Amino acid sequence: MITALLLLQLLGQPLAPPGLHPPLPPGLGPVPPPSTPFEQGGIDLHAIDTQVTIGADGITVSATAVITFSTTQDLQTGFYLYMDEGLSFYTVSATAYTPILDQQLYSPFTYATVSFAETIPAGTSIRLTLGYSGTLQCNPYGVRGGQYCGGNDAVRFYREGGLFLMLLDYLTPNSTLLYDRHLTVRAPTGLDLLPSADFVSESTQGEWTTSTFTASPYTSGMSLLLLTGQFDFVEVEGSTPPARVYYPEGNEEWAVEMAQWSAKIFTWLEEQSRAQLPFGQVNIFKLPYMEGFPGTASYGMVYLSEAYDAYGPEWFEEILAHEISHLWWGILAYPSDIRSNMLMVEGMAVFSQYDYIYDTYYSREEKETWLWNKYRKNQLLLWYLTDPKRLPSIVLKPGEMVPNTLNEQVVWSYFKTSAFLDFLRVIIGDEAFHNGLSGYIQECVPNACNATDVQLLMEEASGRDLTALFSQFVYESNYPLITMGFVNTAGEVVITLRQERALELPLLLHINLTDGTTLTEEFTLTSSEQQVTLPVAAPVATVTLHPRLHIFYRFRSALPGDINYDMEVDGLDLITLGRRTGQIALTSQTPSLYDLYEEFDTRCDFVLDGVIDESDMAYITQNFGTLYGGDK
Repeated sequence: MITALLLLQLLGQPLAPPGLHPPLPPGLGPVPPPSTPFEQGGIDLHAIDTQVTIGADGITVSATAVITFSTTQDLQTGFYLYMDEGLSFYTVSATAYTPILDQQLYSPFTYATVSFAETIPAGTSIRLTLGYSGTLQCNPYGVRGGQYCGGNDAVRFYREGGLFLMLLDYLTPNSTLLYDRHLTVRAPTGLDLLPSADFVSESTQGEWTTSTFTASPYTSGMSLLLLTGQFDFVEVEGSTPPARVYYPEGNEEWAVEMAQWSAKIFTWLEEQSRAQLPFGQVNIFKLPYMEGFPGTASYGMVYLSEAYDAYGPEWFEEILAHEISHLWWGILAYPSDIRSNMLMVEGMAVFSQYDYIYDTYYSREEKETWLWNKYRKNQLLLWYLTDPKRLPSIVLKPGEMVPNTLNEQVVWSYFKTSAFLDFLRVIIGDEAFHNGLSGYIQECVPNACNATDVQLLMEEASGRDLTALFSQFVYESNYPLITMGFVNTAGEVVITLRQERALELPLLLHINLTDGTTLTEEFTLTSSEQQVTLPVAAPVATVTLHPRLHIFYRFRSALPGDINYDMEVDGLDLITLGRRTGQIALTSQTPSLYDLYEEFDTRCDFVLDGVIDESDMAYITQNFGTLYGGDK
């Protein structure tokens, strides 16, 4: 039974980003650049072969790991390893050279630096063997309280960085490695094993069963993960690739629905990516509630807690779409700059979950309005749950750290990134954007790409120079205030736009005429004040900004108090604000991601304090009856 408190704790801790390792301990190793190229460190990793024995208690373990690599330059220090703090190395050996292992505790991990007594020439192949053992502690890490091992009576989980060694290149710890993973598990007979790897063989001798698995190619985004317990499954009918939904024996609730949803999600994801997932099979596991592990994705595996049914089946399905989409976004297409941004990982997963739900259930509704109602949450989180002036740019600057509070970390990694991707789609158009995504899949699997590659691929797809857009909204943080006024003349409308800084801002304006027609005009604001004159067949009633651009643009009428952009402060504005007086953007004194009033109307929040009250009404009462240009 999940208590309300446990549920809130779970929902306040979003799913773990695939393959994201913790930072190195302070002072350990060189400072890596913000973005590192694919396999340009000191080693070229070929394979990690792990043989592990798991005791009957599930936490007493012993293991041997054989790491095969070659040097890309002359070096003495090769890489870092980390694992659970309850484990320690007891032996290390290597072919032809003398390894030196310096291990230290950095709770909840044991870190080790692997170096050699001799300088190893570039191009040398090395086979390093390490033995380690101990009792897993499985303590939480970071503001999300994530765990690298743990579980309950129904299922136990073991992750890379916990039971399994995670390896970081010494010279470029953030670089992406491409290699083969082999796993042999010796465990009590009768225990089901479900790793993020392909099954090879199984043999039983009395009370112990030995199972072997392999996965190739493996990347840094495919964190090795093993589940143990007593499992059953439901086939996903007609899916490509073949898939199953596993669940703890006796806990079938939602498994059939998840299998039905998964079939639709795989079909949709193939249309989005214009490619088939290359796994021989995908396994989806319905997790019971477990501390520190609400879900993630890895090589051919998706994990999701049943607690995500809290807001009903559609929400559960939406989050499942998020996690399955990670098989492309973060697993197969693993960014080389993941330590500095989550644009093509969490950003693309949130973007995908929104689009999937629209395409699956709401495609008969007007897309622009429906998607704006989804992205309104992103706007409220950016404007009110966090301080936009403090939240880092989408790509962190050199030396800049990931936000250290849960609210800021999640808004930065999930909601600012997905908002920008949709912002980009609005600017360049649906077709060009999806051509760019297809190009990203083609170019970046398995070769790791970065945010610069995203820009170049979207430029190629759209035929547009996106340098200013990425510079202002990806590498910097900007929420420009834009004011708009218009005047009708004979057969024309003159629109005046102003901004505080001379940024280069692409705009899509909806020009609504008195005869009921709407014109959409695209142009770029490049100076502090700019006028555009357009021919019109009827007088203009209102001029509004494309709604999904409102997340980054603070768009206001040039006439204070004019909520409806019709160039007069009148009874309609008074009624509009009056009906919204008392709205509060955040519904708690200590707000989290779920403490939002999603109907909060930012147009009426003139003072930008998250409350619609008398201070906002003053803008209308003081200017009531005023027309644009100063007349009454």
